[in-house]
Amino acid sequence: MEQGNHQDKQNDSLVNPITYDIHNLENPKNDIIDTIFTDKLELIKGKINELLKLIDERLKVKARVLSNLEDEILRAKNIILEKSPRTTYSLLAIDPICRDLEKEIFRLEKTKIEEEITAWNNVLLLKRDIIDLESELSNATKRSKLIENGNY
Repeated sequence: MEQGNHQDKQNDSLVNPITYDIHNLENPKNDIIDTIFTDKLELIKGKINELLKLIDERLKVKARVLSNLEDEILRAKNIILEKSPRTTYSLLAIDPICRDLEKEIFRLEKTKIEEEITAWNNVLLLKRDIIDLESELSNATKRSKLIENGNY
């Protein structure tokens, strides 16, 4: 049952956590050096998964913000249409309420674009951190295997 809940949580996520098999490093001695490397690998893996969660949350926030902005845009457009469904656009431009609503629609569309750019920048920075951590993880794994094999 717990596995089913875990799968449901993964389906909600927009990104999947990275799993690394760090326990498959053949650790027969279980000495302090092996423990240190195992702890370091676990720490790096945990950081990567936290960054993936942050990316997931940022993408969810972006989706909510864009949805709310779109709702506001549609409300403004509906008010314009209800105000004068048969009036030409040029007459609507004269009406101060319609003119203000058109300005608001323009502002909201601009805000949508700004949110897309900001979210992209936020995710990009987090992905860069993940790449750095994956490199660190790879190096630590190699060092651990070298020490384990006595090639230090």
